[in-house]
Amino acid sequence: MTGESFELPSGLSKRRKQFGAVPPPTPNTDSGKLETLEQRHTREQITDSEKLEEIVFLLKKISSTSTTVNLDNLINLLTNIEVILEEIKVSIEVAFPSASARTLYYDVASSNSTAVTTPLQLNDAQYTTEQVYEHIKQNAPRITACNDGPGMWYIRISHDGEQYSDEFPIYEGEYKIIYNIYEIKHRSTVAGMKYRITEFELGREKTTYFKSGRGYLRNMTVATGNAVPTVAYTTTNLHDVTTVLGQNSTTGYLKNLDALNTIFFWISHDGTEFGQGGAGLGVEYGRINPNGMTNFDYLDIHSIRVGADVNNVDYELFLG
Repeated sequence: MTGESFELPSGLSKRRKQFGAVPPPTPNTDSGKLETLEQRHTREQITDSEKLEEIVFLLKKISSTSTTVNLDNLINLLTNIEVILEEIKVSIEVAFPSASARTLYYDVASSNSTAVTTPLQLNDAQYTTEQVYEHIKQNAPRITACNDGPGMWYIRISHDGEQYSDEFPIYEGEYKIIYNIYEIKHRSTVAGMKYRITEFELGREKTTYFKSGRGYLRNMTVATGNAVPTVAYTTTNLHDVTTVLGQNSTTGYLKNLDALNTIFFWISHDGTEFGQGGAGLGVEYGRINPNGMTNFDYLDIHSIRVGADVNNVDYELFLG
């Protein structure tokens, strides 16, 4: 510390005001040397919140004198901030040892073998149970639960193993982040539905990223196509997204899964008029080349029709 003493601004704790935000160093009675910042904090029994007040004050000091401050003083101020932050870090690690010394994490990727289509009583054996606390010897602070499909996934969570939430859905292709988890009970409406329950971050490509909320996901085939879009329009697959989601979609993607043929698509904002702007009914909004994909962003989609230039062309559509 330097020998300067600065007056505290109003609003800081009264106990800090009697010392000043950055008081001058005091000689150590044992050695006669100037005490360190850590020694002063120990002597004055400074709390973490008061240490944060000191950091704020030091930052203001740097900001207000940045054009004139002596380089040595600037380095000294920054060093003091670093020391204070390290003290706070150590106190947190002492108070919460499990947060800094964990060796076990919950990470499961599996599938439900049985379809259960109706809600269950809490202790029903048809629930699959994830015993998080039993495995990692503490609650999981943050878990990602991901439904990789097919089908709906219903989950109940507990923070203490005694009280459980009501069931809530995780839609096919969706993931939810849940907190402070002791145990999870879950069921799926389709046998073989794959899921992941993990404390680790999930790496997700852009086409999957759109599934981060409740969405409309379909893998389908255009059974009858035609090379002329206005003719292909008459045999398209209609996706009424708003009826399913309860609102228009704003984002998603359409992926052509065929390696040889083209798909066409028509978008409607009201479920009645389909087409490209004011070009007229039946004029395709766009087309996607073999193995290509189009992302939809902020398009306010009520419904979408998908056709193809030939018969039996596969595609994947997600809207959310």
